[in-house]
Amino acid sequence: MLSRGTIPGKLKGIPALLLLAGLFVTSLASAPESRREQQEGEGVFARDTAVIAKLFKEGYLYINGPSDSLLHYFGLAQELVGRNIDSLLAMGLAPSEFPLDVFKRYQARIHLEFGIEYFFGSAYDSALAFFNRALAIAHELDDPGLLSESYSEIGIVLKNQGKPDEALFYYEKALAYAYLCGDSSWIAACRVNLGNAHKEKGYLLIALEHYIDALKLLEDLGHIRRIATCLQNIGAVYSKQDDFENALRYYFRALELSTGINDQVRESACNLGVGYVYARKGQYGLAREYYEKSRLFYMQSDYNHQYDECLFLIGESWQEEGEHEMALSYYGQAMALSSRENDQTTMAGILIRMSEICLHEGRLEKARENASRALGLARETASVELESRAHAVMSDICMARGETGMALEYFKEHACLKDSIFNSEKYKAIAELEKKYESEKREQQIALLSEQTEVQKLKLLNRNRILITMAGGVLFILLLLYLFFVQSRLKSRKKAAELEQKLLRSQMNPHFIFNTMIAIQNYIYRNEPVKAADFLARFAELVRQTLESSRGDFIIFGKEIAMLRTYLELQKLRFDEKFEYDIVIDPAIDAEVVMIPSMFAQPFVENAIEHGLRNKQGKGMLSVEYTLMEEGRVRIRVEDNGVGLDKARQGKGKEQHRGLALEITRERLEMLSGRNRKKFRLQITDLETLGKGEKGVRVEIDIPCRC
Repeated sequence: MLSRGTIPGKLKGIPALLLLAGLFVTSLASAPESRREQQEGEGVFARDTAVIAKLFKEGYLYINGPSDSLLHYFGLAQELVGRNIDSLLAMGLAPSEFPLDVFKRYQARIHLEFGIEYFFGSAYDSALAFFNRALAIAHELDDPGLLSESYSEIGIVLKNQGKPDEALFYYEKALAYAYLCGDSSWIAACRVNLGNAHKEKGYLLIALEHYIDALKLLEDLGHIRRIATCLQNIGAVYSKQDDFENALRYYFRALELSTGINDQVRESACNLGVGYVYARKGQYGLAREYYEKSRLFYMQSDYNHQYDECLFLIGESWQEEGEHEMALSYYGQAMALSSRENDQTTMAGILIRMSEICLHEGRLEKARENASRALGLARETASVELESRAHAVMSDICMARGETGMALEYFKEHACLKDSIFNSEKYKAIAELEKKYESEKREQQIALLSEQTEVQKLKLLNRNRILITMAGGVLFILLLLYLFFVQSRLKSRKKAAELEQKLLRSQMNPHFIFNTMIAIQNYIYRNEPVKAADFLARFAELVRQTLESSRGDFIIFGKEIAMLRTYLELQKLRFDEKFEYDIVIDPAIDAEVVMIPSMFAQPFVENAIEHGLRNKQGKGMLSVEYTLMEEGRVRIRVEDNGVGLDKARQGKGKEQHRGLALEITRERLEMLSGRNRKKFRLQITDLETLGKGEKGVRVEIDIPCRC
């Protein structure tokens, strides 16, 4: 998502800065007469603040160009801001102190605007320098809004430099701070940016989810500019999947909205998207009509971002129709722009296309020179697809020169790289599933962070209320307020404990996830797609059940059993039916009515499999039994006939994870005991110590239930 799409949100910062300027003038008017000398200095700061705000307004008149005019006004504002900051620092003020914080905010805003203009001019290094300066100021002021925006802008530049992994780090930071601000519009903008990075990595499903979530928020808010951005990006996802009908539908909706609000940058991007779809369908004349609309915009403005791509696409359309001279003319213009931006990916693509034309025309030396340069650039950018295409062209050139041995070597390289691309696509579904799970877990953590922040705000609000009331109260009122304060603290602690509980239970064992992924891969390698698909479906169901179970303190008994069965079936598949299991349920338990705390049995079932049955000679047996006890209790018994505790301790298993699972279970039982005023127990028995000649481990847990 282009930064200028966020301008409506940024303009909200101007009234805020003007309000600070107003407070500055008000504080000056209320100052005592004895401070006349200090008043004169503050009067200068107040006047400069008003001038800076006016320069900002003048600069924003040129938000759609020309760029020089916008930079002129912000440059004047920067000089004035710098002088005031130097003066206030000389007075010993800290960055967060008034009025220095006012000028610091102006300075950050100026750095952001300069960065955006340099980004539009494709001067990415200069843009990053300004955005990083803004980020440093945002950290000084500890301002979540500025932090979110600065992280977002840096991510946008990195994404356009072909660094989606680095961009994702900054986008996720921006989203976390956006949640702290509570601005739905900006949250949606951050989600669009995350979608762009995932789209660049090929994770189209995750990208589409981010776009749709953002679109829902923006449609409620009525933000047309950002709605158009979402629609355009959804169109791009469908275009990458060769779903041309849906791609055009979303592109045209975005184009209509962009035209209606005169957003020429977004309109140009939509025209490129529509043209590309028509070119893929073989309608090159119609494609050029839309490309030319975009090119006209670039020619009439000083905006260069994606101009090289526009010229390259026009050249490709002419080449596909056999008009090689026209194609080379556009390729030359595109190469000049790409070279200036050091866009090596686009440069490699252009050189490959130019090499194909030279080969067709018999200019073999020039064809070889272009293909060789393309191959070098493709290797530098680690683009396997471009490297494969370059090897293919080099093979054709060598064949035309009669160098059959070299042609064969290049063709082998091309075939090898093509296979690696195929294998990469083959396993992308598994990688995307894992990435989707991580993304959902991270969003849960962000939501919990926001909830904890709200709790802290409530604490501060209650504390301030108490302090204000205590100032004019009597002893009786003070006593009541003290009791109220104690009660609030207890409620806050309880709330914090519940949040921590949810956080602990939202985690799945990474070791299990990793082993499951490996098991799925093994089925694929053994060419057993049915088993792989079944395994993947069961794992996806377990992930969904686990995420749903973390939303409340108690879960319906039937759902808990269903989740346990899914988990056990997955483990049986993992270990090639090395063990059998039996789940015994007391007939007195109504599975659709009784509710219990979730996932109490799972850690001990996992330990039984990993440390007991896995190392057993022959087939093992695992039993899980649920019994309804008196006083609203359910007893869970997990028993295996594995190697026993002593033998398990001798192995080099995941002791740290097992210890952590046991510790968390004990903490949960202590919390449940305190909350229900009943003692709930956990007992672990090595069957060998009972003297009956049996080996294995028995675990008994008493937990509360609700009917």
